[in-house]
Amino acid sequence: NILTILLTVALGIGCPLVPRPQSFSAVEEQYVLTDDVVISYDEAALPQARLLQGELLHHLGVTSILMPAQKKEVSGIILREGPKNWGAEQYALDMSSDKVIITANAKGGFVYGVMSFVQLARLAQDKGGRIAVDCWNISDKPRYAWRGFMLDEARHFWGKKKVKQLFRK
Repeated sequence: NILTILLTVALGIGCPLVPRPQSFSAVEEQYVLTDDVVISYDEAALPQARLLQGELLHHLGVTSILMPAQKKEVSGIILREGPKNWGAEQYALDMSSDKVIITANAKGGFVYGVMSFVQLARLAQDKGGRIAVDCWNISDKPRYAWRGFMLDEARHFWGKKKVKQLFRK
């Protein structure tokens, strides 16, 4: 709810997503998620639209209708292709009271955008079959190309200079 957003921002906690996105801003609106929400998708995002449909049903009990994208945007949840120069795992999530737009240009980006929205929806309060999701504008991509990292100096000694180089920002 709006109070949660204000407290989160005031306390400096930021966006409630884990991991924390690179760029985010709270929008003082709520998107109300109800049964038979329309999920509109570009052709490249059909598998991720199905993923979103399954996640909403599994975690929130919300049914949805899949619909290929139209020239005129509809209200609901929209998965659309983004700029071609975006990385494979980059996405944007733009929310308002009447629609949620997940923008990416590859499978990874759509998956991360979908799961970010699902995470926000799972934090929302159910008000008699109407789930009021706090709105956010989020832009995220991985900081590094490789997400896993393990430093084991006992078995593979790199030395102080290399370790410092690895953790430089």
